[in-house]
Amino acid sequence: MTKLSVCYIVKNESLYIEASIKSTLDIAQEILVFDTGSTDSTLDILNRLTREISILKVEKMTWTNHFADARNHAAQLAQNDWIFFVDGDEVLEVKDAQKILTACESNTAESFSVIQRNYTRESTLDDLQPVSLILPGSQAPESLFFFDNLMERILNRKTGLKYEGRVHESLLPLSRKLNLRHQNLDVILHHFGRLKDHQEKKTHFYLELSQLKIEEESNNPVAWVEYAVNLLAANQKDLALKTIVEAVRLFPQVDLVWKTAYQTALRCQLYSLADQWIEKYLEFHPNDSYSLTQRTTALLYQGKWDECQKLSESLLSSEPHNFVCHVNLGVLLFEKKDFVRSKKHIQLALDLRPNDSFLTSALKKFSG
Repeated sequence: MTKLSVCYIVKNESLYIEASIKSTLDIAQEILVFDTGSTDSTLDILNRLTREISILKVEKMTWTNHFADARNHAAQLAQNDWIFFVDGDEVLEVKDAQKILTACESNTAESFSVIQRNYTRESTLDDLQPVSLILPGSQAPESLFFFDNLMERILNRKTGLKYEGRVHESLLPLSRKLNLRHQNLDVILHHFGRLKDHQEKKTHFYLELSQLKIEEESNNPVAWVEYAVNLLAANQKDLALKTIVEAVRLFPQVDLVWKTAYQTALRCQLYSLADQWIEKYLEFHPNDSYSLTQRTTALLYQGKWDECQKLSESLLSSEPHNFVCHVNLGVLLFEKKDFVRSKKHIQLALDLRPNDSFLTSALKKFSG
């Protein structure tokens, strides 16, 4: 039977830490929480939980501005070979918990990624899905949005596998060097970090760390991508553009660089440049629907309405719930004075995101 240590590295996580720990109880033989200097009620909550949960241990950890070092230190102090890292603002989906033990027992990989489901109140991010959710500690459901990404959180430490990277730490580089297997699991970690009040402070913290990382790992294209993304999050668009232009020059064979490049150009409203960079990315992934969808936006704002309409309609034929294509068609058909079809696409987009203020305002124009 697989024995699993669940490890946390936390600071000021009083909102969700109790729900997080309790969500892992069914699969953990040990829960280690390392606090790096909480000043809210996190430690009070943890101290109470240690009296209720026998497998929970709480330790203090000196923070060195290095996420990989912190995770590796935690793993070294765990009693079991299999380690599952969870953050204090993440809650494991109950129905998925046993999948983790099954995967560890399967002998199919030495490390695993899980799905981090990120919740937000912002409606302007890419690839959002609407959802009604009762948050931990709340009584009533709240209308939110979410998007998913993969996070490398489970490893067998007896293989010698460790995290690398000051920020956005990863198991994959060393996993490849050691010729170890890595798999993605259909396991959801509900992440509520974007709902916390200090999100802006966190953004600047990650920016500082990513700047250090790019100085330490200047030959790593991922470090350049992360720095550009964090600059955009901090609304430093000019520096983000300068950074990604240099990354394109240094790493023209890396698809992730081109994807980040065109996303940066779109954020900077450089639509012709974005279109060029989307074409470069599509050389790697010709049928990537996300990139093709973003191209409809670049075409729209260049005034290439016929091309935009043709591509949008093509994408909608296979993806009828493509929000961006509905919005772009609604806009360009309105400009073409095709009000009937314009209204149809605006309404379909509004059905997908009922609280979108832009769409609500746009729809009123048809009755004005």
